[in-house]
Amino acid sequence: MDPKSKCAFVIEEGEFKENLNLIGHDFSKVDAHARATPKSECDSVEKLSKHLTSCWEDHLDKLRSIYVWITEHIEFDTDTGNLKDCSAEETLKTRKGGFSELFNELAKQAGVKAWKIKGKTRSDPDDSIDCKESDHTWNGTIYKGEYLLIDCAWGAGRLNEKSKFEKHFEPFYFLTPPTHFIYSHFPNDPKEQYLKPEVTKEEFLCLTHLKPSFFAAGLDIRDIAGNVITTHDDLISFEILRSQPDEGKPLHAVLHWDKKEHEVLIQRKVGYDAASGKAFKLQTTCPGSGEGKLEIYVLFEGNKGPLAASFKVVNKGDGKNHCQFVKTFKVPFGFTIHEPTQINLKCDKDYKFGFSVFDLKEEEHPEFSLLSPEKKLVKLHKASRCDDGSITYELETKLVQKGEWKLGCLKDGNHFDLIAQYHVE
Repeated sequence: MDPKSKCAFVIEEGEFKENLNLIGHDFSKVDAHARATPKSECDSVEKLSKHLTSCWEDHLDKLRSIYVWITEHIEFDTDTGNLKDCSAEETLKTRKGGFSELFNELAKQAGVKAWKIKGKTRSDPDDSIDCKESDHTWNGTIYKGEYLLIDCAWGAGRLNEKSKFEKHFEPFYFLTPPTHFIYSHFPNDPKEQYLKPEVTKEEFLCLTHLKPSFFAAGLDIRDIAGNVITTHDDLISFEILRSQPDEGKPLHAVLHWDKKEHEVLIQRKVGYDAASGKAFKLQTTCPGSGEGKLEIYVLFEGNKGPLAASFKVVNKGDGKNHCQFVKTFKVPFGFTIHEPTQINLKCDKDYKFGFSVFDLKEEEHPEFSLLSPEKKLVKLHKASRCDDGSITYELETKLVQKGEWKLGCLKDGNHFDLIAQYHVE
């Protein structure tokens, strides 16, 4: 079961025209108004609701203003370790817990239809809901015939490893489509999924663990069903599609195994229709038999970025196919190394080197070469050009020296930009 592709929205016939799309929607004025709310307007739920919503005509803006104020001012009740269930007035006074109740009452005072939904949540592939009757409450609303979901608590921040609340505004949980919300939230009443067919608890427990950045980046994972990846030969390989522009935010992944982090190779595929987005191939190997966790990130700055998806990994192999991947470096163009992809190579052995370059006009392509430990250059030749604009370069040669062999490009005749590095022994 994959709700993104297998489930349809429940809608109100006669009211619904099209699904709400908030990509590119400008809420800056609404957000600024909500965040600038003076303390004098927070004496009561009625007064606060009027301040937040009376200046907006569209219910969309009214709901947004309420969402932003709550996520800005209400925190988890870390004293009890739970999301406190209390009245709207009490929440307004203490500024702790009661997210859904306060949202519900502020919307009600503004004449906007909203309701509370009780259920279970999952934030990790290992989370189980078998013994939980209900651990969370969120909100539902209907906008132009479409049922949408809101979680101010998850939109306000998160508890860190020390159970301390960390503020982090997350717009994803504002008017979330049911097909996205179901990956982390399972209501007690199946009808409040607003999906057809409805997802069973057993199906929910097997869903891939997806985070907001997964949907924001327009990602889709091929060849993997569920939240557990099982391999019998140490090898893991699957495709990731990306429909939204990457905007300089590359994908990154880590394999956690025996309390250590192991590298994962993610490279763009050649020949995929660029107009539909980009396709990537993820590859990694397990160092031994047992269990681990694979995490995929969308990097924003340097090596920092939010988690997009994670899987439990079960390896029934013995680790003999485990290898380290070639070390790559950042250059001002996209590239994919086809072979060899492992970092350690053998001396006095013939190898075929092949890699493709993306997003460069043919006249802009520099000269690509393999640099030996003795600083001798061996030029790669242009092998093919693909319909997606990529050009593939190849070289067949024997590595006759031990040491570091470097793949790169010459600029201005004497500057060598490093693309990848191999160790020959």
